[in-house]
Amino acid sequence: MNRLLSQLKTTPKLHRLMALLWISMILCASSLSNCLAQDDRDRDGTFNDPFSDAGNPDAMAQGRYLPPGQRPPTNFRLGIYSRNTDTGVLVTSVNPGSVAQQSGIEAQDIIIAVGGYQVGIINGRTFDISEELARRVDAQGRVLLLVRNHRDGRLVNIPVQFYGNVPGLGISVFGSANTASRPPAQAGMMLIARVVDTTYPQWQNVSLGETQVPLTGRWPIDFQVDLDPSQVRPNHRYALDVQVVQRGSPILQMNSPAAINLANGSPRVSVTLVSGPNSGSGGGINPDIRPIDQIGIWYEQLAGRRMTDRESTVWQRELARGKSLDEIYATFLASTEYSDRFRGNMDLYINDIYRNLFGRSATQSEIQSLRGRLSQPSELRIPILLNLVRQRTVR
Repeated sequence: MNRLLSQLKTTPKLHRLMALLWISMILCASSLSNCLAQDDRDRDGTFNDPFSDAGNPDAMAQGRYLPPGQRPPTNFRLGIYSRNTDTGVLVTSVNPGSVAQQSGIEAQDIIIAVGGYQVGIINGRTFDISEELARRVDAQGRVLLLVRNHRDGRLVNIPVQFYGNVPGLGISVFGSANTASRPPAQAGMMLIARVVDTTYPQWQNVSLGETQVPLTGRWPIDFQVDLDPSQVRPNHRYALDVQVVQRGSPILQMNSPAAINLANGSPRVSVTLVSGPNSGSGGGINPDIRPIDQIGIWYEQLAGRRMTDRESTVWQRELARGKSLDEIYATFLASTEYSDRFRGNMDLYINDIYRNLFGRSATQSEIQSLRGRLSQPSELRIPILLNLVRQRTVR
């Protein structure tokens, strides 16, 4: 480039003009290349967005609004098996009846971007599609995917609808929680409302949706739990469970979850919270009761049943040999009896572990970190979960 500039002084006028034009083209191409390289992660626009309202440019922005402190479900499932590549997320197979199939996504298609943000492997870093869906799906359950069609290699914009304010699709549970105790709001206090499947005793903690609202000291507290209708089954029973926690420990809770009917649209429910029990909750250990009684509480919390006499004998023998309650609790969390309650859904399994230990759902990065490690046989999961249990004990 410097060599060309130095020659301009001796170049005839026409040649000088051509050289300047050529240099400008090089600079433009370089600038365009840099823009394209950054475009995959910096843009928040859309590609000819079919959801947008030409007459109302603020429609999408308004659709993203949620009341302060509340959030929609973040577990959006396309229903695909995929592999991250340097060119995007390669779809290896599509589940029948899934959102992906309904949207026209096929095996061997490559998903390049979610809501304008590239997914796959970029400069050696993996941008997980599930995390981008959690960030980019709007309050109506909509998002736009940029996909390379495997049939002709063309780039196409595919609108995807998970759930939302569409007749027959949107389901929300509107609730109001009150209490006679009304403790003063303190840092870290959070109301957590969940919709759980209560069809079978062993499914009592399988959650379909959750919302969290920071306590401000004002009562009653209104909240909204949004659900993905594809997860709602017509012959199942559901209930609303609400509690107030502080640093993972329950402060207030319901006497029992309130049954709700999701068949007739979005129900409205008022609940009353009472002070939490003195017995240990989740991974907590109550020093005022015998260790074997604490284990019995865990059986009811995690297995949804009473401990048998034979199991009691086995655990008392383990305690006598020096096995700690932390080790026993980790064994519970790793057991197939507990993990099978989530019907193979590893994300639900991890979320419930975090709710039991820390009183909150796992973050997307925590789920991604544990998903593969907890897919191992139960005996290999114990040391991983013991580390989490000990973190809970320290707190």
